[in-house]
Amino acid sequence: MKKAITPEKICIDFNNGLITKEESINLLESFISQSDDNSKRISAIEALGHLNLITSKSYELLEKSLISDESPLVRVSAAQILMQKFSNIEKNPLIWAIENEISVLFFKPLLDLFEADTQPSLNDLKDKAIKKLTRIYNLQYPDMKFIIDVDFLEAHKFLSELDEFTKKFGIKEDYRLELIKENTSISNKGLSRVNASSNGHITKLTLKELNHIPLSINSLPNLKSLTIDHCTLKSKLIHELSFPNINQLTFTNNIVDKLPDWVWKIAKIKDLFNKFIKNGVVISEAPILALIEILSGMALDLIKKFEKPRLKKAYCYKIDTLGNVIGLYIANDLIKIGLIPHQLCDLKHLEELHLVRQNITQIPKCIINLNNLKILNLSFNQIGIIPENIKFLKNLEYFDLRSDNNNIIKMIPESINLLRNLKVFDLSGNIIENLPDELKGFKPLKF
Repeated sequence: MKKAITPEKICIDFNNGLITKEESINLLESFISQSDDNSKRISAIEALGHLNLITSKSYELLEKSLISDESPLVRVSAAQILMQKFSNIEKNPLIWAIENEISVLFFKPLLDLFEADTQPSLNDLKDKAIKKLTRIYNLQYPDMKFIIDVDFLEAHKFLSELDEFTKKFGIKEDYRLELIKENTSISNKGLSRVNASSNGHITKLTLKELNHIPLSINSLPNLKSLTIDHCTLKSKLIHELSFPNINQLTFTNNIVDKLPDWVWKIAKIKDLFNKFIKNGVVISEAPILALIEILSGMALDLIKKFEKPRLKKAYCYKIDTLGNVIGLYIANDLIKIGLIPHQLCDLKHLEELHLVRQNITQIPKCIINLNNLKILNLSFNQIGIIPENIKFLKNLEYFDLRSDNNNIIKMIPESINLLRNLKVFDLSGNIIENLPDELKGFKPLKF
């Protein structure tokens, strides 16, 4: 069976001397001119550069793609090859493209190229692009570049959702192209994330519903306040972020595998935890309360030892006469801390821990450090495994894991029956996959 011709195969055949330079260009031209597949047109353009097919005909193909292709991703691919391989010839087509281009899908890769390629011949093009974009965004370069990076992520998210929508329901091509143009254009849309700026630099920023935060955020020189909300941040890159100048952080409703160290570093800023010290909290535990405020986005109130907060909506804590935190109460249907940070396990005098409806999926192993704990209320979360070491919480009297959404609990250690002080072990509303025989007559158990 004859192997189908692809840009990749053309590269292989040319390198093996099976086809000439002219034949290679003609074959690649057919993809660039005739294919309806953006990825194939991009592959063909990249092949022109990879094979160093530097001829007047290949220049004309790239120029035509740069000026007239409907896809900004194809246009920027053509621009990149023209800059890298034809840097010493006429730049008018590139200048025209920069002046007339409106897609973030074009400008993001272009700015990345300018940062990676320091050829002096590209300086005038770089200056024109930066001048245009800083004017549109009204931000200086590092801050504008970050907003472009975020807009680029959002544009790709839109395209993936549009592809799924098109496959499912079907939309006319002209309308589809109009939607792409509208939702991938450079505009003030990205500035909706900027809450405040000074002299062209972002000072206050809100990031919502992202799957990634570009590392270019590390280059924002004047960023002081940051809100990260409803983001799914499971990439290892989230731990490479650093915010040396931030003194205010809100990190709510996010999904992370592990709390980034920089969140804890910010919680340890004295201005953030000093109010707890003024309320009588011991200095070693005050930053932990500041961390909980960062994760909940709400101020924690000190309540008297005998008070019982309403757990439908609560942000409060209790302390003993020595200033040790003995009670922590977080509950809200809308705002979630998302996890139990391991720093919380350093509240060694804690007797009551209520984290209700907080989108928590795991109980950390360090929970055993809370050996004074009497009440552990993790109701209405998504916890699927109860760790074996829960048996070391010898003072535990009340353990609440109720659910209202048929949460599946896959593992319940039989050693829970060793908790002699346990009066209530509430699993109501959960689907229990495997209940150990040793717990089938366990009196505290409710399900």
